[in-house]
Amino acid sequence: MIYTIIDIRVQESNELVLLFLIASYTYYECSRSIMSNDSFDYLVSRLRNEWNEITHTHKHLIKEENLMTDSGYNIAFPPDIIQEAKDLIKEFPQ
Repeated sequence: MIYTIIDIRVQESNELVLLFLIASYTYYECSRSIMSNDSFDYLVSRLRNEWNEITHTHKHLIKEENLMTDSGYNIAFPPDIIQEAKDLIKEFPQ
């Protein structure tokens, strides 16, 4: 796993959006987990708790349903997220 709960704990609120989108893309579109289920659950918990503070440009891609189900399966990922996810996978092959 690339990201741990400790890694997520030190992220700024806005960085959580990017991490959620990349983790969701790699899991659902590439069949690759970049974090454990516990780490992802912690990430979602932080997103829920800090949602009103977040101003990231991709925040609108994450719906309440995603946060309530701890899932990003139905997100339409923009090209920049797809590229960042693919770059991350290349950097950390299994």
